[in-house]
Amino acid sequence: MRSPAPSAPPSDEVALYPLSSYHYVRIRTDGFHLFPYDQDEDAHHAPSVAHLHDFFQLIWLREGAGECSCDLDRFPIENETLFLLPAGSPHAWRHERAPAGMALGFAPRFLRSSLPQTGLAARLPFLRPGNATRLRLSQAMVSDLKRLFAELRQEGDRRGEGRDDILRSLVVILLSKLRGLIEAHRGHRDLTRPLVQRFMLALEECLPRIQTVEHYAGLLGVSRTHLNDELRRCGEPTASECIHQWLLREAKRWLVHTESPAAKIAYRLHFKDPSYFGRFFRAATGLTPGDFRRQHRTDNGVMVSPSAPAGLQGRDPDGDAPDAGRSLQSTS
Repeated sequence: MRSPAPSAPPSDEVALYPLSSYHYVRIRTDGFHLFPYDQDEDAHHAPSVAHLHDFFQLIWLREGAGECSCDLDRFPIENETLFLLPAGSPHAWRHERAPAGMALGFAPRFLRSSLPQTGLAARLPFLRPGNATRLRLSQAMVSDLKRLFAELRQEGDRRGEGRDDILRSLVVILLSKLRGLIEAHRGHRDLTRPLVQRFMLALEECLPRIQTVEHYAGLLGVSRTHLNDELRRCGEPTASECIHQWLLREAKRWLVHTESPAAKIAYRLHFKDPSYFGRFFRAATGLTPGDFRRQHRTDNGVMVSPSAPAGLQGRDPDGDAPDAGRSLQSTS
């Protein structure tokens, strides 16, 4: 494996390494790839510097030591650990010794091509942005992974008819097994209600451009009250709180992983002015954007300490998102 690229201070953008940039991967198809994690990276990829992908990543490290910083969390790297990294989550790897394992990546379209329109991703919380997951694997799970990855490699090397469908089915089996393992530790989250699935997907597609609860309720063909009732039945925050959390998570990402001024972040997130963004951020975190950036910044632009998105204190939990989106009534 090539030596990690030297750390670099954050720039105005987080580096994007799309699925299409992994030209050297032997097993790949439309929206999917699989390769040994100890294989040399592309010359343009710098894993030790904060970056993101336009696809979901599953990294199984059989051997390794160090740390993975993902989004707003830090995870230790140990032997037989598995990392699930949602698409669009900034992350960086710090390896203290050469790792060995497997890397599996798939774009959202890879699953949607055969599953219902709502998609498997909407039913699996660990694939949603801001939900990076690390698992220490039991011997039983290691055995399951060995078998599934062996089948993935075998089918990946095959060029016959139905290859992609079999690969897709094996990925669904793998994710479903991981879902059961995660729920055993974290508790079950019922996201199987179609309305909740559609709402979560709509947020990812429309934010930050559209920030009113009325828009999403109208898009889904329900009342605002019915939407909130369905979310509560699944143990989720209200619709407006979901919007607040999304905005806060994105603001934190830009502050930590880039050098973008707070005013530019406010513009990117469609706030009506930087001062309103500052009040929104301070109400949620107790810190100004600048203080938050100084408190959580490291040399390579990743979080120093975990920080989960918080709700906005002192606001009507059923109210709209901040004024950022009140004038944005266009449809998606």
